Amino acid sequence: MIISGMISVKAAIENQRRDIEKVWLVTGKGSRDTNYLKKICRTAGLKLIRIGPEEMKDQFGSGTGGVAAEVTQRRSDPFEKLLKQEVL
Repeated sequence: MIISGMISVKAAIENQRRDIEKVWLVTGKGSRDTNYLKKICRTAGLKLIRIGPEEMKDQFGSGTGGVAAEVTQRRSDPFEKLLKQEVL
């Protein structure tokens, strides 16, 4: 499964509820978010692939925000664990 967008990709890495195969980032993107994404990819040992904007658009369509990741389905907590949680 492919997810895209800076917020979605960062959340997938930070929450560790999905296995992440690789992350694509458009070359030339330089921002605080981009630097943070590179750092958490490095820390998590994830493969970060830099590609050009046209290649990103060709592979993943428009609207990715310059970031995409190949991930597995989201893992949920077991039902029994959810039953034990206190309701506020």
